[in-house]
Amino acid sequence: MSKRQFVFITACFVQGSFMYTMYYYQVAANESWLTLIGGILVGMLIASIYGKLYEMHYDKSSGCAKGLAEINEAVFGRFIGKFVSSLYVLTLAFSCSRMLREAGQFVGGNLLMGINWVFILAILVILCAFAAHNGVKYFASVGTATCLFMYIFTIVLFVLLLPHSEIDFLLPIGKASAGTYFRGISLCSALPFAELLALVVIAPDVKGNNRGNLRKELFYGILAGAPFILISVLRDTLVLGPLMSTFSYPGYEVIRLVDYKVFSNVESLYGIIIIFLMFFKSALLFLSITRLASKILGCKQNFLFYVAVAVVVFFVSQKMATSNVVLSELVLNYAPYLLLAVNVALPGVTLIISYLKNKK
Repeated sequence: MSKRQFVFITACFVQGSFMYTMYYYQVAANESWLTLIGGILVGMLIASIYGKLYEMHYDKSSGCAKGLAEINEAVFGRFIGKFVSSLYVLTLAFSCSRMLREAGQFVGGNLLMGINWVFILAILVILCAFAAHNGVKYFASVGTATCLFMYIFTIVLFVLLLPHSEIDFLLPIGKASAGTYFRGISLCSALPFAELLALVVIAPDVKGNNRGNLRKELFYGILAGAPFILISVLRDTLVLGPLMSTFSYPGYEVIRLVDYKVFSNVESLYGIIIIFLMFFKSALLFLSITRLASKILGCKQNFLFYVAVAVVVFFVSQKMATSNVVLSELVLNYAPYLLLAVNVALPGVTLIISYLKNKK
């Protein structure tokens, strides 16, 4: 894939985190847009860590890029390096399984009512394995068009919902406690920007990157994808106000209010697009899991390998929480700090050790 395709893959990856907004509202309510801006700024810092780590382990003379597993082994040694890579596999598997579960439940509860979400989950896992088997060329071919279409469609819906909007729903500002802002920014930083680690795994597939510079592409990808979520959060806040946290999927429910000629009942089409974005991100996470796991185990990525990973992801997704309430508590109280500790702090330590080794 080209550098431009990688930028739009990053943007679609961020856009695929659209459903995370339902967690933002439970923490920061009408100030979710403010904590999201803070999260985007932290996300740029996270991208800097990833980009610098990748750049330091890029062999400019040969033009060969090291993958994340190779970087860990070069910094920590073979045994500890594999252990660190295993931690990344666990967090990526957690993100992928959670995303697939939420996608399956969304389809079963809103689009194909009456169908057990577990069957939807099984189909999505199979599709993720199929997309991962085809490699990054699938994501590169649809990323640009998907990103641009989502902006056009979302802006049109935003304009159509302006008659239902109340500017007062954005107020008051600055009345929340410091702890609330900390939780909100931590949540917005971890979900989705700490998950960008998955893109570092596939970064060696970027062609024409003869300087190993990944920071610029990650920056552009965040700047291209994050405004989509910000627009969605502002739209939901302006229309739903204090009712945001009462809906299971506020970003979807608000579209039901659109009733303008050909755009009547547009929520069904919007729901299909949301599912595609969630599948796009889940498949990228699945691809990164298979890449890292194959490096750790030293095995080829054949048919049986993809089947094994798919079975594990399906099992974890189904059993990770006994109910949606438990899943919500897991995401709100534990997931942000787990992802920030493993996907951000650990690469930061790796970067520091790499710098000290190079200086020595």
